[in-house]
Amino acid sequence: MTLAEYLYRQDQSNRAFAAQIGVSIEYVRLLRAARRRPSPHIAERIEQATASKVTLDDFNRAYRAQEQGISPYAQLGAMRRRAAHVGRS
Repeated sequence: MTLAEYLYRQDQSNRAFAAQIGVSIEYVRLLRAARRRPSPHIAERIEQATASKVTLDDFNRAYRAQEQGISPYAQLGAMRRRAAHVGRS
């Protein structure tokens, strides 16, 4: 799961998550957008904070997708559209 997806599902702000893992809000924003990869130490904090729902492998996949022009926000938008569609069924 991407960090963007996790924070969306948890309805958690960048500010709250940054405070939880001890980094800046800007750093969380960059991680969420797959513009930075976390260090192993920060990745471990994120994995603990998310109960292993977001792992270093997830960041690596999101980063590779970003390099190919696939934004994690586009993926999140697709998830929101699917959820809205399911709600109408």
